[in-house]
Amino acid sequence: MSENNLNFILKNLFKSFGKTLTKNGYIELKLNSPQEVKIVLTAGSVVISSFDEIHHSSLAGFNVIRFNLPDFVSIISLVDKKDSFELEFISDDFFQLSGLPIFSLDVEEDDVFLDVINKINLPNKDFKNLIRVLKLEKKKLKKSFLIESELLIISFFQKTVTVIGEIDYHITEFAEKSMSDNNSKVPDLIISLNKNEEKMVESLFNNESDDLIILETKNNFKILSGTKSVFIAKREFNFDLYNAIVG
Repeated sequence: MSENNLNFILKNLFKSFGKTLTKNGYIELKLNSPQEVKIVLTAGSVVISSFDEIHHSSLAGFNVIRFNLPDFVSIISLVDKKDSFELEFISDDFFQLSGLPIFSLDVEEDDVFLDVINKINLPNKDFKNLIRVLKLEKKKLKKSFLIESELLIISFFQKTVTVIGEIDYHITEFAEKSMSDNNSKVPDLIISLNKNEEKMVESLFNNESDDLIILETKNNFKILSGTKSVFIAKREFNFDLYNAIVG
Protein backbone atom coordinates (compact mmCIF):
# COMPACT_ATOMS: atom_id res chain seq x y z
CA MET A 1 0.00 0.00 0.00
CA SER A 2 1.32 3.45 -0.93
CA GLU A 3 1.77 5.95 1.91
CA ASN A 4 0.29 8.46 -0.55
CA ASN A 5 -3.02 6.57 -0.52
CA LEU A 6 -5.55 9.26 0.41
CA ASN A 7 -7.69 6.86 2.46
CA PHE A 8 -4.62 5.99 4.52
CA ILE A 9 -3.65 9.65 5.00
CA LEU A 10 -7.15 10.85 5.92
CA LYS A 11 -8.00 7.96 8.26
CA ASN A 12 -4.80 8.56 10.23
CA LEU A 13 -5.28 12.32 10.27
CA PHE A 14 -8.93 12.19 11.37
CA LYS A 15 -8.06 9.67 14.09
CA SER A 16 -5.33 11.98 15.35
CA PHE A 17 -7.62 15.04 15.24
CA GLY A 18 -10.27 13.23 17.29
CA LYS A 19 -14.04 13.74 17.45
CA THR A 20 -13.92 17.22 18.98
CA LEU A 21 -11.92 18.74 16.13
CA THR A 22 -13.94 17.04 13.37
CA LYS A 23 -17.49 17.55 14.66
CA ASN A 24 -17.85 20.73 12.56
CA GLY A 25 -16.36 22.14 9.38
CA TYR A 26 -15.93 21.01 5.81
CA ILE A 27 -13.44 19.30 3.51
CA GLU A 28 -12.63 20.60 0.07
CA LEU A 29 -11.07 18.59 -2.76
CA LYS A 30 -9.23 20.64 -5.39
CA LEU A 31 -9.16 18.40 -8.47
CA ASN A 32 -7.27 20.50 -11.00
CA SER A 33 -3.48 20.16 -10.91
CA PRO A 34 -1.80 20.36 -8.46
CA GLN A 35 -4.47 18.53 -6.47
CA GLU A 36 -5.01 19.50 -2.83
CA VAL A 37 -7.23 18.55 0.09
CA LYS A 38 -8.25 21.36 2.42
CA ILE A 39 -9.81 20.53 5.80
CA VAL A 40 -11.49 23.44 7.60
CA LEU A 41 -11.97 22.98 11.36
CA THR A 42 -13.17 25.28 14.12
CA ALA A 43 -9.52 25.59 15.25
CA GLY A 44 -8.22 26.55 11.79
CA SER A 45 -7.56 24.78 8.51
CA VAL A 46 -5.00 22.38 7.05
CA VAL A 47 -3.98 21.65 3.47
CA ILE A 48 -2.25 18.53 2.15
CA SER A 49 -0.98 18.06 -1.39
CA SER A 50 1.09 14.87 -1.55
CA PHE A 51 -1.24 11.97 -2.32
CA ASP A 52 -2.20 9.62 -5.13
CA GLU A 53 -4.21 11.49 -7.76
CA ILE A 54 -7.99 11.56 -7.46
CA HIS A 55 -9.45 10.58 -10.81
CA HIS A 56 -12.80 9.35 -12.11
CA SER A 57 -14.39 10.09 -15.47
CA SER A 58 -17.52 11.42 -13.75
CA LEU A 59 -15.46 14.17 -12.05
CA ALA A 60 -14.46 15.80 -15.34
CA GLY A 61 -15.42 19.47 -15.24
CA PHE A 62 -15.17 19.79 -11.45
CA ASN A 63 -12.41 22.03 -10.10
CA VAL A 64 -13.36 22.08 -6.42
CA ILE A 65 -15.83 19.90 -4.49
CA ARG A 66 -16.79 20.61 -0.88
CA PHE A 67 -18.36 18.19 1.63
CA ASN A 68 -19.60 18.44 5.20
CA LEU A 69 -16.68 17.26 7.34
CA PRO A 70 -18.56 15.07 9.88
CA ASP A 71 -20.32 13.24 7.01
CA PHE A 72 -17.02 12.74 5.20
CA VAL A 73 -15.25 11.52 8.36
CA SER A 74 -18.06 9.04 9.06
CA ILE A 75 -17.62 7.44 5.63
CA ILE A 76 -13.82 7.39 5.72
CA SER A 77 -13.97 5.67 9.12
CA LEU A 78 -15.76 2.75 7.44
CA VAL A 79 -13.29 2.42 4.57
CA ASP A 80 -10.31 0.06 4.62
CA LYS A 81 -7.25 2.30 4.57
CA LYS A 82 -5.62 -0.12 2.11
CA ASP A 83 -8.32 0.54 -0.49
CA SER A 84 -7.83 3.23 -3.11
CA PHE A 85 -9.72 6.49 -2.62
CA GLU A 86 -12.87 6.42 -4.78
CA LEU A 87 -15.13 9.40 -5.46
CA GLU A 88 -17.85 9.38 -8.11
CA PHE A 89 -20.33 12.05 -9.22
CA ILE A 90 -23.92 10.76 -9.53
CA SER A 91 -26.18 13.78 -10.11
CA ASP A 92 -26.72 17.38 -8.96
CA ASP A 93 -25.06 17.54 -5.50
CA PHE A 94 -25.08 13.76 -5.00
CA PHE A 95 -21.80 11.80 -4.95
CA GLN A 96 -20.59 8.39 -3.85
CA LEU A 97 -17.51 8.11 -1.65
CA SER A 98 -16.19 4.53 -1.65
CA GLY A 99 -19.67 3.45 -2.76
CA LEU A 100 -21.46 5.30 0.06
CA PRO A 101 -23.74 8.32 -0.53
CA ILE A 102 -22.63 11.84 0.35
CA PHE A 103 -23.97 15.26 -0.65
CA SER A 104 -21.73 18.15 -1.64
CA LEU A 105 -21.93 21.71 -0.30
CA ASP A 106 -21.90 24.97 -2.23
CA VAL A 107 -18.34 26.20 -2.76
CA GLU A 108 -17.80 29.74 -1.53
CA GLU A 109 -14.77 31.95 -1.93
CA ASP A 110 -12.40 31.75 1.06
CA ASP A 111 -10.32 34.55 2.53
CA VAL A 112 -7.11 35.00 0.54
CA PHE A 113 -3.86 34.75 2.47
CA LEU A 114 -1.96 37.89 1.41
CA ASP A 115 0.42 40.56 2.66
CA VAL A 116 2.99 38.59 4.64
CA ILE A 117 4.46 40.87 7.34
CA ASN A 118 6.83 38.38 8.97
CA LYS A 119 8.49 35.11 8.01
CA ILE A 120 10.48 32.56 10.04
CA ASN A 121 12.37 29.54 8.72
CA LEU A 122 12.46 26.75 11.30
CA PRO A 123 14.81 23.76 10.89
CA ASN A 124 13.12 20.39 11.20
CA LYS A 125 15.18 19.53 14.29
CA ASP A 126 13.91 22.64 16.10
CA PHE A 127 10.34 21.96 15.00
CA LYS A 128 10.48 18.39 16.32
CA ASN A 129 11.72 19.77 19.65
CA LEU A 130 8.89 22.31 19.59
CA ILE A 131 6.28 19.57 19.08
CA ARG A 132 7.81 17.60 21.98
CA VAL A 133 7.63 20.67 24.25
CA LEU A 134 4.06 21.48 23.21
CA LYS A 135 2.93 17.92 24.03
CA LEU A 136 4.30 18.30 27.56
CA GLU A 137 3.33 21.91 28.23
CA LYS A 138 -0.29 21.58 27.07
CA LYS A 139 -0.90 19.44 30.16
CA LYS A 140 -0.41 22.62 32.23
CA LEU A 141 -3.22 24.49 30.46
CA LYS A 142 -6.33 25.05 32.57
CA LYS A 143 -9.77 26.59 32.20
CA SER A 144 -9.40 30.02 33.74
CA PHE A 145 -10.74 33.55 33.96
CA LEU A 146 -7.30 34.45 32.57
CA ILE A 147 -7.35 33.68 28.84
CA GLU A 148 -3.55 33.42 28.81
CA SER A 149 -3.78 30.38 31.11
CA GLU A 150 -5.52 28.48 28.30
CA LEU A 151 -2.80 29.20 25.72
CA LEU A 152 0.61 27.92 24.69
CA ILE A 153 2.51 31.07 23.71
CA ILE A 154 5.34 30.36 21.26
CA SER A 155 8.12 32.87 20.59
CA PHE A 156 10.10 31.93 17.48
CA PHE A 157 12.72 34.60 18.26
CA GLN A 158 13.26 33.60 21.90
CA LYS A 159 12.77 29.90 20.95
CA THR A 160 10.47 29.41 23.93
CA VAL A 161 7.02 28.13 24.88
CA THR A 162 5.37 30.01 27.75
CA VAL A 163 2.42 28.92 29.89
CA ILE A 164 1.01 31.64 32.14
CA GLY A 165 -0.87 30.33 35.17
CA GLU A 166 -3.04 32.30 37.55
CA ILE A 167 -0.31 32.28 40.23
CA ASP A 168 2.83 31.15 38.37
CA TYR A 169 4.28 30.65 34.91
CA HIS A 170 6.51 28.25 32.96
CA ILE A 171 8.97 29.07 30.18
CA THR A 172 10.53 26.18 28.24
CA GLU A 173 13.13 26.47 25.48
CA PHE A 174 12.68 24.32 22.38
CA ALA A 175 15.93 25.40 20.66
CA GLU A 176 19.03 27.51 21.23
CA LYS A 177 19.12 31.09 20.06
CA SER A 178 21.91 31.66 17.56
CA MET A 179 24.07 34.76 17.15
CA SER A 180 22.14 35.56 13.99
CA ASP A 181 18.93 35.58 16.07
CA ASN A 182 20.44 38.11 18.48
CA ASN A 183 21.52 40.35 15.60
CA SER A 184 18.33 39.93 13.60
CA LYS A 185 16.29 43.01 12.80
CA VAL A 186 13.22 40.85 12.06
CA PRO A 187 10.50 41.35 14.73
CA ASP A 188 9.59 38.44 16.98
CA LEU A 189 6.89 36.14 15.68
CA ILE A 190 4.60 35.01 18.51
CA ILE A 191 1.82 32.46 18.05
CA SER A 192 -0.66 31.46 20.75
CA LEU A 193 -2.32 28.03 20.54
CA ASN A 194 -5.19 26.60 22.53
CA LYS A 195 -5.43 22.83 23.04
CA ASN A 196 -7.40 22.23 19.84
CA GLU A 197 -5.01 24.29 17.73
CA GLU A 198 -2.01 22.51 19.25
CA LYS A 199 -3.61 19.16 18.45
CA MET A 200 -4.18 20.25 14.87
CA VAL A 201 -0.54 21.31 14.38
CA GLU A 202 0.80 18.23 16.14
CA SER A 203 -1.42 15.86 14.14
CA LEU A 204 -0.47 17.34 10.79
CA PHE A 205 3.29 17.70 11.29
CA ASN A 206 4.16 15.04 13.88
CA ASN A 207 6.10 12.92 11.36
CA GLU A 208 7.27 15.78 9.15
CA SER A 209 10.78 15.49 7.68
CA ASP A 210 10.94 18.90 5.94
CA ASP A 211 12.01 22.20 7.44
CA LEU A 212 9.08 24.48 8.29
CA ILE A 213 8.19 28.04 7.31
CA ILE A 214 5.98 30.23 9.52
CA LEU A 215 4.28 33.21 7.88
CA GLU A 216 2.42 36.03 9.61
CA THR A 217 -0.19 38.35 8.10
CA LYS A 218 -2.46 40.91 9.72
CA ASN A 219 -5.08 38.32 10.72
CA ASN A 220 -3.50 34.87 10.37
CA PHE A 221 -0.51 32.60 10.73
CA LYS A 222 0.44 29.92 8.22
CA ILE A 223 2.77 27.03 9.07
CA LEU A 224 3.90 25.08 6.04
CA SER A 225 6.22 22.35 4.83
CA GLY A 226 6.74 21.11 1.28
CA THR A 227 3.38 19.30 1.11
CA LYS A 228 1.30 20.46 4.10
CA SER A 229 0.12 23.70 5.63
CA VAL A 230 -2.03 24.88 8.51
CA PHE A 231 -3.81 28.22 8.94
CA ILE A 232 -4.46 29.66 12.41
CA ALA A 233 -6.32 32.90 13.13
CA LYS A 234 -4.61 35.49 15.31
CA ARG A 235 -6.12 36.19 18.69
CA GLU A 236 -5.90 38.99 21.21
CA PHE A 237 -4.11 38.28 24.46
CA ASN A 238 -2.35 40.35 27.13
CA PHE A 239 1.03 41.17 25.58
CA ASP A 240 1.90 43.44 28.50
CA LEU A 241 1.53 40.52 30.90
CA TYR A 242 3.52 38.26 28.58
CA ASN A 243 6.32 40.81 28.13
CA ALA A 244 6.52 41.41 31.89
CA ILE A 245 7.09 37.67 32.39
CA VAL A 246 9.59 36.98 29.60
CA GLY A 247 11.40 40.26 30.05
